[in-house]
Amino acid sequence: MKKLFLFLLAMAVAIAMSAQCGSSSSQNKYSKTTTTQSKKGSTTTYIYSYKKGPTTKTSNKQSHKKKSNCRRNERLMFALSGGATYMLDADPSQGNIPKGEETSTSLQWNPEMLQPISSAFLGYRFDLKGSKRANVIGVWGTMGSHNAQTLLRLFARQERLNDFNGVQGNQFFTEVEGGFLLKEMFRLSGGQGAQNYFNLSGEQLQLKYNVATAGLHIPLGKNISWNSSVSMLFGQDFSQYTLRPSTGISFKFNALRL
Repeated sequence: MKKLFLFLLAMAVAIAMSAQCGSSSSQNKYSKTTTTQSKKGSTTTYIYSYKKGPTTKTSNKQSHKKKSNCRRNERLMFALSGGATYMLDADPSQGNIPKGEETSTSLQWNPEMLQPISSAFLGYRFDLKGSKRANVIGVWGTMGSHNAQTLLRLFARQERLNDFNGVQGNQFFTEVEGGFLLKEMFRLSGGQGAQNYFNLSGEQLQLKYNVATAGLHIPLGKNISWNSSVSMLFGQDFSQYTLRPSTGISFKFNALRL
């Protein structure tokens, strides 16, 4: 997983260095051509005409149009995101309380369940068709952490409390997903993840699982968007599925015209 993040970081540097569209050379405001040459006796007379180049207003319009087309035709997309995720698993202490008498539910707001999450995305833009928003196929690398409270809920949900040392602090999880960004707005992806934890013997181990994500990217500007998604964790070492909503801000960059 560390190699993936290093690779994405290297790609970010390469994209940042090549993100600028090439600028065309400026035209001379005036051009000089010889239109007529005549001779009278020993005297030679030259007649010149001067052609005025494009006005500044026209030149600016052409430059803006060219830059716009340049951005639209760039094929690589790189994005860095940061935000928060919320644990939806129910409080295990409520398991033996009769239904209707619970004091806490999985949907009741609890700030301890809010944890940081970040991701990097590298994708290829295709199906442009003159639109500013293309379809994109690519890969996401995600990293986040869970504290003791959120891990307790996760392990209770997976019925693995007998293997969990709840004394340890925050533990990281990492995920890799491949998928699509439809019109650079709707995310559909899937892959695998791993949650670090300490067992009762003090050994650091991992729970492995599958992950599927659906999300919405709302543009806030040319290079910034607000991302919200819901991931479902299931399979492998997980006996029950877990839902994990996330939200945050993403900064994206495009490069490589083809």
